[in-house]
Amino acid sequence: MAGSLGYGQTLALVARKYPDRVGFICGDKRYTYKQFDDRCNRLANGLLKLGLSKGHNIATLFVSRMELMESYYGITKMGGVVVPLNFRLAPGEYVNLIVHAEAKAIIYEKLFQPLIDAIRPQLPEVRDYICVGNQAEGIESYEDLIQNAPPSEPEVNINDDDDAFILYTAGTTGNPKGVVRTHKNQFMGAVNFASLPVSVLDSSIVWLSCPPAFHCASQEAIHSIMFLGGTNILLPLYKGFNPADALKTIQEEKVIGAWAVPTMWTGLLGCSEINKYDLSSLMLVCNGGAIMPLPLKQKIMAKFPKVSFMDFFGMTEMNPWTCVLTGEDALRKPDSVGKPCVTVDIRIWDDNCQDVPVGAVGEIVYSGPSVMKEYYKNPGATAAAMTGFYFHSGDLVRRDDEGFVYIVDRKKDMIISGGENIYSAEVEVVLLRHPKIQEAAVIGVPDPKWGESVKAVVKLKSDQTVTEKEIIEYCRSTIAHYKVPKSVDFVTEFPVSSTGKVLKRELRKKYCKA
Repeated sequence: MAGSLGYGQTLALVARKYPDRVGFICGDKRYTYKQFDDRCNRLANGLLKLGLSKGHNIATLFVSRMELMESYYGITKMGGVVVPLNFRLAPGEYVNLIVHAEAKAIIYEKLFQPLIDAIRPQLPEVRDYICVGNQAEGIESYEDLIQNAPPSEPEVNINDDDDAFILYTAGTTGNPKGVVRTHKNQFMGAVNFASLPVSVLDSSIVWLSCPPAFHCASQEAIHSIMFLGGTNILLPLYKGFNPADALKTIQEEKVIGAWAVPTMWTGLLGCSEINKYDLSSLMLVCNGGAIMPLPLKQKIMAKFPKVSFMDFFGMTEMNPWTCVLTGEDALRKPDSVGKPCVTVDIRIWDDNCQDVPVGAVGEIVYSGPSVMKEYYKNPGATAAAMTGFYFHSGDLVRRDDEGFVYIVDRKKDMIISGGENIYSAEVEVVLLRHPKIQEAAVIGVPDPKWGESVKAVVKLKSDQTVTEKEIIEYCRSTIAHYKVPKSVDFVTEFPVSSTGKVLKRELRKKYCKA
């Protein structure tokens, strides 16, 4: 083993420093750092015993279990590359991602065995299937694999610039883009988090992560708390996010810091049982996944007057936060996404890659040790995203004279609904496969519950008829439910540019009336 920045090796360091401290809690399982590190080492050694080796990509598919976190650290300890899969995809989307990632193994929970059985014939490159809670023939038992392997640190050289994760951002029905993140990238994400000017970010913190742990932001927040030596709590999410469960956990575990997306915070504050719980331990409230509206910030601060507030902004390619709005600035600069993290260098460029003046709008570009390595097997997209050492975000922003950044628009037509990133082009591909649709455009429209919802605007082929319900059901059979349009409008013509490109800004003017 070599390389102090290794993802799994950072866990080993923390386990030596705080062996008896409870590091991870999920449901009825809780492990000290020593216990957790031992299990991760056993998993790593078990994977090596199967014949998997450094550089192999290994997919994971879980809702919310301790074994998902063990997989992250176990895979990276043996030099493998983790490919976390969203548990809400459609079968064809799983096939596309697993094939594109060239995964040699899949670690998953028994809940997904019927799915695995259905798609297995389409996955010839996958050689090992490892299941939690299943003893089926031809399937490796996760727990047996751990129990039959030693708890010693694997003897694998891990370098800072070795691949650690491939995180898919979009494009699962077309050309997927997998963000390749190195061990150094992951380490610097934790450094950015731990360096924030918040007094409770130390080894005593008890941290509640509400969103699923396959998300980049959840995964990196958990890693950051581990880096500090704090206690991580994952919520069981098998019936979706339950605000009462989260409130009960805050009381019982004396949670100090919690992070959630805006829709979850809305659910917490609106829970009819909120006043029955003692929430006095909560000192840090964190928001991510989507920009939080000012009224919601005000409600949170009124309910929790002692808390510090952190509002994160970023993207998967930057692991995952680039700017943070903290403390009193959350109300003083409510429309801002804050200032850059400590290791993130930002510039705001015009179309000629020249810095724009303070207050002017330009594209925010990033440089620093948390910038992704590349898009997996996509050198063209990688080259298009980079100018020298700077990564092009696609976000149009401005910066005020105090250095605070404000989002103006997105070059990339991404919709954020309930904290999930939805790329309009992906949904448009599905719509255009419908035999009665000639043209389609997808935009995000304001939604009081989810922040944004997906709207499809379609032009039908001549003499064809189809209902809104039929189009929605057609999409639901093909893509994940959160990507399915919530509404459909029909047009005879689209507003287009001189080159014939649909002008989505005109569609937004028409349909995005708050």
